[in-house]
Amino acid sequence: MVKEAINESEEMYLKTLFEQELVSQGSPVRTSDVSNSLNISAASATEMIQRLASKGFVEYVPYKGAKLSENGMRIASRIKRRESLMELFLIRLIGYKGDVKEAACRLEHALTEELEKAIDRLLGFPQFDHSGGEIPHVLRELDFMDRNQLLPLRVIQNGEKAQIELIILSGQELRTVGELGIDIGVEVRCEDDSYFIDKKIAKISDELTSRIVVRRI
Repeated sequence: MVKEAINESEEMYLKTLFEQELVSQGSPVRTSDVSNSLNISAASATEMIQRLASKGFVEYVPYKGAKLSENGMRIASRIKRRESLMELFLIRLIGYKGDVKEAACRLEHALTEELEKAIDRLLGFPQFDHSGGEIPHVLRELDFMDRNQLLPLRVIQNGEKAQIELIILSGQELRTVGELGIDIGVEVRCEDDSYFIDKKIAKISDELTSRIVVRRI
């Protein structure tokens, strides 16, 4: 079976339908809601929705609205997930000060599956986006035998040691972990579900351990 190609414009429509379905709580999305969201004419929105329906990504009933098909939902949720990850990447990792939403929207289309996994891992496998909304989840397959793989501190298991490689924190949170002796290059070990630096226990919340990136040693 030949995989149906999707261009960037079609991806934008699928993502918009995904977002609108969250608002409508699963009810058919009106064409006017799509056109208003994308700031385009109703005629253009209808034409694209009909095209997506012909490809099997959308279920469309004239005068009633459109819903994502199972395949369309799978693709749209992936697109939305990548946008959310890119927003967090721009804000947390590089401190981007421009229009984060616009930049993330452009970058999401260029993400490969492997790059998406790497960014997800570096961000500490976030569950929520910058606005507090839930990020569409995926089944993650982690290679725990790869000791060169960068992972969030919270996945390190009892009896393991790791070296801190990246701290995705700022402000008071960064000062807090600094007071605990947590810094780049420091060795941490996990014992009895607690973290130790030298012989001193470091009490760190799950939120912070998901944003401290380490490498097993």
